[in-house]
Amino acid sequence: MFNLNALLKFINVNNDGYIQKSEIQQFLGTQKSPSIFNGYLNSISNDVDNNTFINDMLNIMQKAKAENNQTPELDFADENVANKYEQLVASENRDSNGYFPHSSWAPEIKVIKSIDEIPLGSHNDIKDARGCDISQLDLSEGQLLNLCIDKTTIMTPQQKAILEPYMESCKNPGLGIRQLHEQGFTGKGVNMAIIDQPLGMHQEYADNLIGQVHDINAEEVGWNEASMHGAAVTSIAVGKNIGVAPDAGLHYYSAVIMSTDPEDIKAYKERVQQEIAKNSDDTHYVEYLQGQLKNIEERGACSSNQPYVDAINKVLDENAKLPENERVSVISISWGFDEFAPGYEELQQALQRAKEQGVFIVSTALQEQYGMSTCGANRNPKGDLENPDNYEAGAFWKAGSESGNSYMGDADKLLLVPMDHRTVADFTDGTSYRYEGNDGGMSWSTPWLAGMYVLAKQADPNITPDDFWKYALETSSECRNNDSGTYVGRMINPQELIQKIQENITINNEK
Repeated sequence: MFNLNALLKFINVNNDGYIQKSEIQQFLGTQKSPSIFNGYLNSISNDVDNNTFINDMLNIMQKAKAENNQTPELDFADENVANKYEQLVASENRDSNGYFPHSSWAPEIKVIKSIDEIPLGSHNDIKDARGCDISQLDLSEGQLLNLCIDKTTIMTPQQKAILEPYMESCKNPGLGIRQLHEQGFTGKGVNMAIIDQPLGMHQEYADNLIGQVHDINAEEVGWNEASMHGAAVTSIAVGKNIGVAPDAGLHYYSAVIMSTDPEDIKAYKERVQQEIAKNSDDTHYVEYLQGQLKNIEERGACSSNQPYVDAINKVLDENAKLPENERVSVISISWGFDEFAPGYEELQQALQRAKEQGVFIVSTALQEQYGMSTCGANRNPKGDLENPDNYEAGAFWKAGSESGNSYMGDADKLLLVPMDHRTVADFTDGTSYRYEGNDGGMSWSTPWLAGMYVLAKQADPNITPDDFWKYALETSSECRNNDSGTYVGRMINPQELIQKIQENITINNEK
């Protein structure tokens, strides 16, 4: 019997570009050399690139199934195996030539027998079902809609039928953004930049890119494949179906915030150890810092601010060469800045330079850099995505908000934007999408906010970050947790914000 999980695992273990013929022969031998693969080894050269190999395997299986639906070597009578097979050979999982763009999207499938077995997502108590077979679970609609799901998730037909309409509806940025698009506020004529992990091309944003992706250090550190993070944040900002500013121009800078330099690692460790000594009474903080040291040991690398420094300065240097109407107005960085990491002082200088040149840097450190408090809101995918009353504290910080702690202090000054229950562009090819249930995070709220600033800049090319923030808070509404009514912050109102900006232009012109 041919084991599909074994095939996927074999591909990932050998995911360095090419597979030796001898390795393929050994692998097929472990599968008891099914008769449908007889002759394949005679048809290939000494090595095969891994994309071609998985494509060949699936095509052979596809042909075998067409000839005999009960091919014993594949055991198509087994529903779980059949589901996995049908997903792997589905046309939407291939590129325009019928091939898989790359094999890294296909992890070994984990069969889940209890919801507690689903791996944790980016935050505690949030479940990530990518690479999982959840077809044996009797999930409620609510449980299913809170999962992170992509094309590697194996589901029953019934589960798929539940998810599909929400997969589509959650492409909506929400809160009336699409109504603004209909009024002409699409970001057209405004350029932005994103600094994030390596980017794969996708139909959502391919037309927005200006020039090539700028590689800051990804190639240097050996990160040669597209990341899920880059595709997601880019689609949220400028995606043609998903994005807040679908007609904005985009400059993309690929940066990996890490250093393997022994001197950087040594200096980082020393700073963290000094911080531990100064805060020995703060148990939770010390545990966090010790976790940072453990990560360094395991990875053989530490965080570095230098890639951000280089990318920000490159954006500003390029701006100086461009006409004013073609310059980048806002830079989106879905990350904070590590004060212990090398390049922190240089980063502060780069951030100050951006402020002086009127370039708004929207990151997860807005409070630190601008004194602006913001976070992301969750939304009920079954409710009205345009209605601010359908939003509440984000999944990862809701529990804290119920204990009387707003995420960033004063709830009256905390500007909230959509974050959870979003569909985003997937990184595995140019057409697939990933559903993010409760597994959002400020990585997703940051590009949404940056995209909103682009729309504001289209409405008023002279608006400043401070005025934008002032108007955004003035036009916002109360946001309360749906079950308890706890007041957690101010929900942004895009349509009233744009109207306020336009009214302010009229007032200034009349003076």
